[in-house]
Amino acid sequence: QISLEIDIPVRTIQRVLQRWRVLGDLISHPSKEGPPRILSEQHIKFVLGLLEHTPDLYLDEIVEELWYRHGVEIGLSTLYVNLKELGITTKFLSKRAAERLEEKRFLYIMQAGPETRERFVFVDESALNILNSFRTKGRAP
Repeated sequence: QISLEIDIPVRTIQRVLQRWRVLGDLISHPSKEGPPRILSEQHIKFVLGLLEHTPDLYLDEIVEELWYRHGVEIGLSTLYVNLKELGITTKFLSKRAAERLEEKRFLYIMQAGPETRERFVFVDESALNILNSFRTKGRAP
């Protein structure tokens, strides 16, 4: 009857009820055993802030920032697992988001006045970064 009311498979209802009977809880809690976590809450907040500011960072760039700013040395897989636990996954960056930057750049050039295009140097175009040139994914919850 529950399955019909909320439109989910009967087997899912059975698993949830079994878990409730055995554990008395539906949420799995992390084990307190094992080695201590490498990333503290402060480090995780730092990583989330980095990704909020620059969502298209690669894992190795985040690891490098953690080392540079906090002296924390972790592996790529450790960071990947931590991000996955936080619900941060890779998403394709929208074309619309990329086009917004082009629109802002165009408006700036239009407001700059009679200067020729050759006289302008934009910080984001003054050097070639192979990693940035082809990024099509960013991280998001």
